[in-house]
Amino acid sequence: MGHDERVVDRLAAGTAVGRLAQALANLSPGERDAVLLVAYGGLSYPEVAAALGVAEGTVASRLSRARTKLRDALGVEV
Repeated sequence: MGHDERVVDRLAAGTAVGRLAQALANLSPGERDAVLLVAYGGLSYPEVAAALGVAEGTVASRLSRARTKLRDALGVEV
């Protein structure tokens, strides 16, 4: 990969990170906590529920809503 391609890749990655950060900031605190604990922390639904003091169903609901919002904000199609 040439220098020009590396520069373009880095700029694209920086833009994607910025869009993701903005999309995460737009989530409710509960949705954001659930997403980060699962995606970044690697916790299971029961672990997230215990950490946040909520039911597992609440974790599932928050993650479902958050995923929809993130897909819409990032223009990802499933």
